[in-house]
Amino acid sequence: MSQQCGGTYALFLVLDEGFSQDVGSLGRHRFPRGTYIYAGSAVSGLRPRLMRHARSDKKVHWHVDRLTSRSECQVVGAVTFGPDGPSECQIVSVLTQLPWTVVAPPRFGASDHDCPGHLVRLGERPELVHGAVEALEKQGGTWLSFDGIGRPGGPA
Repeated sequence: MSQQCGGTYALFLVLDEGFSQDVGSLGRHRFPRGTYIYAGSAVSGLRPRLMRHARSDKKVHWHVDRLTSRSECQVVGAVTFGPDGPSECQIVSVLTQLPWTVVAPPRFGASDHDCPGHLVRLGERPELVHGAVEALEKQGGTWLSFDGIGRPGGPA
């Protein structure tokens, strides 16, 4: 799939430290350290959207920017889908079927959707990261590394 077209994605974030953060109309929330996955979409230009998420120096526009603009947050990669891939809500549904996952905080990134939210917390369990990538690849997704270490739990 060309990253220049539109599609959906599951963005993998690692918070080295926990922190509290105001999330616009959602109020202040605590984000414990660990791995999170944010489900998002880009109508056109999937790669530019992902590269924007990976930058910390940006204007805060989306809920996820409140995390990715912080020094405690590393964007390590994404599983990407083409325009016919699952919606953000479907991505979250796949992820929340894995054990120990939770949508938190409620409604994060989903103000225009009916699902519980678009941010899934995996916590500090590395095996869940591998399981999440695998579950999303089974849905037709492709891993895209931002940190050069390759697919979590897979070959570099």
